[in-house]
This record gives sequence, C-alpha cells and structure tokens, in this order.
Amino acid sequence: MSRMLLFYSGKCAGCHYCEIACSFRHKEVCGRSDSLIRIRHDEKNLTGSAFFCHHCGKPVCIELCPVKAIKKDGESGRVTIDAKVCIGCGLCLECPLGGIAMDRVTGLAVNCDLCGGTPACVEFCPQKALQYITPAEARLVHTAPVKTDKGGKK
Repeated sequence: MSRMLLFYSGKCAGCHYCEIACSFRHKEVCGRSDSLIRIRHDEKNLTGSAFFCHHCGKPVCIELCPVKAIKKDGESGRVTIDAKVCIGCGLCLECPLGGIAMDRVTGLAVNCDLCGGTPACVEFCPQKALQYITPAEARLVHTAPVKTDKGGKK
C-alpha cells in the first residue's frame, strides 16, 4: 500500500528541522537550501505551509516535461525524475503544489523521494507536523468529527 506525506500547518512551529534533516539525508549538508521540502512560516497567524512533491495521481510535471524525464511508478505511486534525461528547462516548476525544485549544483529538476520510505522530515519534526501515512489514514484524519466541549462549542 502506498504512503504519503501529510502536513499539519497548525502544528508547524517554523523550526525548519524538517528542511535540515532532508538536506542532510540527501546532500550531507546541514542547511536548508538543498532541502526537497520547503517550509514557509507565517509568524502573524502562527501557521506554516509546506512545499514538497505530493506524488499526485495525475502529475502536472509529467505533462510539462518535454523530454519525459519525469515518471510515475504504477506500483508505488512515486514520481521520479531521471537526472540522465532531464535537461533543466524548468517547465516542471509550474507544479501548483511547489513540488519540484532545481538542484543548485546540477541545475536539474529534483523532487521529494520520500527517503525511500523513511522520510527524514517526518522523523525529525519535533511538533509532529508531518506524518507519513496511507491514503486511508489520511481520509480518517480529515473526516474525524470535530471535538467540542460539553456546551457544544468548538
């Protein structure tokens, strides 16, 4: 069964540990610039937005790639970019979810690979704002009844 990343914006503290963990896992660099997940934190509302590859059902990036360097695995559902085929044109950056980035060194497109099934971003998020769950688990999270106090208020 395929799994997916789920981001809870209200839990995000803006610490960027997820970005640092991702960068270290993939590039052995302790920083944020090489991360395949990017967090934008709104200090006013104390919420965050996460930009990463969602391994969509019908990925826009695949349609946009002129050299067919981006593929979706039918079994795992993961979207991958073949660095040997990618020409670095940047058309895939039109992903509406911000799931594609350009590697600073190679100039080629890169996306989240879910760390082969053990995402570092999830492992190192102290607020548990990221989870790696099945689509069925995600549906349960989003359809759970809202808890109220005894007076019926949310």
